[in-house]
Amino acid sequence: MRGAERGGRRVGAGGRRPIRALGAVLALVASAAASCSVAASGDPTNSATVVLFDVSNSTRAEAVRARYDRTFAMVLEHLRDDGGVLGADIVDANPLAHGALPINETFERCTITDNSLDCREAQDEQERRVLDASEAILENASRGTDVFGALTLASQFFEAYPEAGERTVVLLSDMVQFVGHLVLPEDPVTVGRWKCAR
Repeated sequence: MRGAERGGRRVGAGGRRPIRALGAVLALVASAAASCSVAASGDPTNSATVVLFDVSNSTRAEAVRARYDRTFAMVLEHLRDDGGVLGADIVDANPLAHGALPINETFERCTITDNSLDCREAQDEQERRVLDASEAILENASRGTDVFGALTLASQFFEAYPEAGERTVVLLSDMVQFVGHLVLPEDPVTVGRWKCAR
C-alpha cells in the first residue's frame, strides 16, 4: 500500500432474528448519516475516524485492494489537513477478539505558529508509520467476515473519545457478511461511511 498516498453479539443461525439485526444496523447507518455535523474546535481529538479493512478471501483481488489504497489515502489527507484521531483494524471472522486497534494515531494539523518544515516532516513520518502498519495488517487473511462485530469495535473506539464531535466510520469491504451460519448477499457498495454528532 505504500505506493498510494494512502462486545458485539455473534450472529446466530436460524429464524428471522439475523434479518432483524441487519435491519437495525441499516437503520442505524441511515439515521447516523442524516445527523451529521462538523465540530469547530481546534482540539486534535475533536474528530475520530475508524477505518475497517475487510481481509476476507473475497477481497484479495488486486482491484479491490487498490480501492482500499485510494480510500485510505483520502482519509489520511483529511486527517493531515484537519487533525483528529485515527483507529484502524481488520474485519475478519472475530474482530472483537483483537483488543486494541493496531493503528491508533492522533494527527495534529500544522498551524501558522508551527515551523512549517518541521511540522510537515513530522506529518510525513507519521503517515509513513501508519502506512507501514496498514500494510502489515492487510497481510492477514480470513475465511469469515463479521461486519457487525467490526462496527461494535468502532463504537468501542469512539467511547474512548467522548469529546469527539465528529465521528466517521470508513468500512472497506465487499459487504459479504459470513460468520457462524449466516451469509448475507453481496452489496454493490464497497465503501460505507458515515459521520455523526455525539
